[in-house]
Amino acid sequence: MAANRPYRFGIAFGVLNVLAGVYYGWLAITAARVAGTVFLGICALVAVATGIGLLRKRRYGVLLLNLVLLLAVMEAVLDWFKPHEIGRVRYVVTNAVFLGLVGVVVGYFYKRRDEFQKQQQGDER
Repeated sequence: MAANRPYRFGIAFGVLNVLAGVYYGWLAITAARVAGTVFLGICALVAVATGIGLLRKRRYGVLLLNLVLLLAVMEAVLDWFKPHEIGRVRYVVTNAVFLGLVGVVVGYFYKRRDEFQKQQQGDER
């Protein structure tokens, strides 16, 4: 059964998202530019919400995670066409590995999708 499988990776990923949100929040507070502060503040809120959603096994956590990963993939692919110090081929290969890891993370949460509850259903498990 799906309920008997350990959720260690999901818990670790949720904790990492919360920690990233706290870090982004600290960066937003200490940022010198206003534009950077607003962007980092939004990133902090999304990261914390994603982490809490994953820790509580709520669907909004997975939806936010998919949104964030989609934006990261789009940024990585668009960044392939800019000049880089390390060379284009090496940069594309590094990003391809990153995209593979994103696929693994999405696959993990997709396999466990039945365990995630909608927010309105309450905490009955």
